Amino acid sequence: MTPVGFVRGGRTAPRDDRWAQERAVIELDARFGQDALAGIDAFSHLEVIYVFDRVPQAAIEVGARHPRERTDWPLVGIFAQRGKARPNRMGVSRCRLLRVEGRRLHVEGLDAIDGTPVLDIKPYMREFGPRGGVAQPAWATQLMTEYYEPRRTGPLTRAELLAFVRAHRIAVQSTTSPAGPPQAAVVGIAVTDDLEIVFDTLGTTRKVENLRRDPRVALVIGWDQEQTAQIEGIADEPHGKDLERLTEVYFRAYPDGIERQSWKGIAYVRVRPTWARYSDFRGADGARIVEIDLTENTR
Repeated sequence: MTPVGFVRGGRTAPRDDRWAQERAVIELDARFGQDALAGIDAFSHLEVIYVFDRVPQAAIEVGARHPRERTDWPLVGIFAQRGKARPNRMGVSRCRLLRVEGRRLHVEGLDAIDGTPVLDIKPYMREFGPRGGVAQPAWATQLMTEYYEPRRTGPLTRAELLAFVRAHRIAVQSTTSPAGPPQAAVVGIAVTDDLEIVFDTLGTTRKVENLRRDPRVALVIGWDQEQTAQIEGIADEPHGKDLERLTEVYFRAYPDGIERQSWKGIAYVRVRPTWARYSDFRGADGARIVEIDLTENTR
């Protein structure tokens, strides 16, 4: 199998963990023209298949081993883990596409080192993600705790909350019904740099009717990888320049929302958080549960 290109830059030696901020370039082989990448810049993420070419043949595992040689983790087969000493030495990774320059793809979060041969590049599409809930053993969760980001400690910062919300597209929101009990719905969200959360819906839905009467709203975002943000805030329906600014952000996340502008009764809701609690249950050293006061967000 002939590589389609190579990784240029980034780490020069294998090292576990903290890959999220690593930047590199995937440079296509000279036999490909720029047209091989036509349209790829419309996608935010890529799937990359590459070769662990620095793994010597003698190190290849064909049976079972302790992941990362951790004897406190179970002995599992090579096909039940993602170690690099695999029979065909092939790795599969997802990374963020930053920009395209000619035959060069600038990426972030690719867990491959400088000089790695790349076998294939595909755009990542949401529909190819897992269908249904994802199950994994506790040791796998522990292994991945800091694979991309270091596990943070201490107070929750506004920047950390923004990054977490921005990494998600779906929220469960709750409003107060006329009789008092909460009513929940799932919404697709986008978020601005000022931590304004925006979604579209129809003005005839119960959530909009509830918010027009009582603008208090609660959102739950996440829970994949045992992390979640619980947010309380005040909702409104922006107009004029605010609406233009917010829909621009929303349409970047949901291009199909442009077509929904013509729907009868379409409404755009902005949530300005006043309080948030972030929970991270990964790792063996206990949960991190932290709160942040965001009341200045509504001033």
